[in-house]
Amino acid sequence: MSKKHFLLIIALAALVFFQRQSFAQSVTIDAKLLNPDIKIFMLSDFNFTGHGTSSGDFFTLTITNTSNLTQNCVLIMRIRSQNYGELASGRTTPFDLAPLETIQITNSNLFSQAQKFSLENYNIEDAGKDLTDRILTAGALPSDIYYFDFDLEQNSGLKSESFLEIDVSNTKTLDLIAPGANVDRGEISQIFSTLPLFTWESNIDRFELTIAEKLADVPENVDPEQVLQGRIIFKKILQIGSGTSAPIDGAIVIPTTTYQYPVSADFPLERGKTYYWQLKGIVKTPSETLYFPSEIWGFKIQPIEGTLLTPEQQQIHDILSTLLGDDFNKLFETGGELDGFDPTGYITVNGVKISISDLRALLAKLHSGELKITGSEID
Repeated sequence: MSKKHFLLIIALAALVFFQRQSFAQSVTIDAKLLNPDIKIFMLSDFNFTGHGTSSGDFFTLTITNTSNLTQNCVLIMRIRSQNYGELASGRTTPFDLAPLETIQITNSNLFSQAQKFSLENYNIEDAGKDLTDRILTAGALPSDIYYFDFDLEQNSGLKSESFLEIDVSNTKTLDLIAPGANVDRGEISQIFSTLPLFTWESNIDRFELTIAEKLADVPENVDPEQVLQGRIIFKKILQIGSGTSAPIDGAIVIPTTTYQYPVSADFPLERGKTYYWQLKGIVKTPSETLYFPSEIWGFKIQPIEGTLLTPEQQQIHDILSTLLGDDFNKLFETGGELDGFDPTGYITVNGVKISISDLRALLAKLHSGELKITGSEID
C-alpha cells in the first residue's frame, strides 16, 4: 500500500470518528422547574387532559444541538405518580435543530394545540383517567409525588434524557394554639404576658400575622373581621427557615411555628386591652398566590392586681418575666432576692437614663445575638 493511500485511509477514519463524536454529543435536554417552592397545583395551573391551555408555566425544557450538523428530533414525555403509577404520555412531531441551536419550551407549549412542539398522540392511562376525575372534583391535583420523564430521540439513534420530580401537598392545615381562643366560641381568654408567644401548627411555611386592638367602644357582637381590619397594630410576614436563611421580601425568618411578640415592636401590647389575631398561610401556585386564613382568635391581657405599678413599671415587669422565665418567680417570690421590690421605671445603661423603647431596642439586639450579656449583679 502506497503512503498516499495509507494517509487517505487515516483521513477517512478520522472523519468517520469525528462524525460519530459529533453525533454522540449532539443534542442535550435539561428540564427545570421554574419555581421549585410550588407545592399546590390548581385545575387551571396544569392542563393534564391535554385540551385547552394552562394558565401558567411551571417547567421549562432547554434543548441544545451541540454539533455542527442539523439534527432531526422527537420529544417524548411520560407522566407518572408515586401512588397512581403511569398516568399519561405523548410525543411531538419530528422537528429540526439547526447546528449549535438552543431552544426553550414550556409546559404551555406541550399542552397547547396548534403549537410547533405540541404533544401528538397524547394518551391518558386508566390511572390518569381516575386522576382526572379527582382533579375535576377537587379543583386541584391530589397530594402525591409526580414525575415527568423526557426522552429526546435523534435521527442518529441516540437519545437524551431528563426528568422532573414535583412533591404536591395540596392538603393545607393551619391550626392556632395560643394565645387566647376562637372569638366565635365565647368569652375572650385572659393572658398575663404583654409579650405573648404565638403558637400554631401547619404544613405551610410562609404566613402573614395580623394583630389588631379591639377598641373599648366596639360592640361585643361585632364581626371579628371588622375588628381585624380596624386598628391594626402589627402585621408581618413570617417565613420558616434556618437561622442563616436570607429573609424573603422582608419576611421575618423563624425556625418553627412559634413567634414571640417582639420587645421592639412599634406598638407594645398593653394590660387591660383586648386583641384579635389571625394567620394567613401563603402558598404559591404557578399562576397566583393563595392565602389560607386561620380562625380569628382573641385575648385580653390581665391587669396586675394588688399593685400600683405605673404603665412603665408594668412594661418592665413583663419584659423581666419574659426574659427570666421561671427565675423571675424565684427572684420576686417570698424569700427571693428581690422579694418586696418593684421596678422603679427608671432605667440606666452605663449610667445614662434610657426610655422603655430604648430598652426594647436593646433587648431586640440581645435576642438577635447582636449583643451578649457577659455578666450580671443585683444591687
